[in-house]
Amino acid sequence: MATWDETAKVLVERVDADWEGIWTLTYAAGRATADLGVVLPMADAVELTYAAMDLCQARAELEWVRPDLPARCPAVSVGPPEPVDVDAARDAVSRLITAALALSGALLGCDLDLADLACLARTTTQLRSARRAVDGTAGRATTNRGRS
Repeated sequence: MATWDETAKVLVERVDADWEGIWTLTYAAGRATADLGVVLPMADAVELTYAAMDLCQARAELEWVRPDLPARCPAVSVGPPEPVDVDAARDAVSRLITAALALSGALLGCDLDLADLACLARTTTQLRSARRAVDGTAGRATTNRGRS
């Protein structure tokens, strides 16, 4: 059975650099975040619950502008929740979110209409918020453990 980290690496490498790729990575990250929150103690799970809500909101933003995405995109999971190494699991989720942010940034450089630009701006905000929570830096004066 592949680890979350291995699955995340493969997904990031194979996803297309387009709207579908952003949706797929965001879905996988949201699902993994919610799954991880189920196996952690309540105190640790609260932060991840907020991250899962941010990721759900990011997906909703994408689906608002492109309602056909859920029907066209693979809804991928990184695997069943287990009491795994929490730091490694958080890193795998962060990898998915970071890749979704990179794809969003690449699309921002394209010729887009106003609705698409607004969607990507809102999606990027939600993805960044989720990444801060997953990395454990939400509400703290840090530099996101060296990640940008």
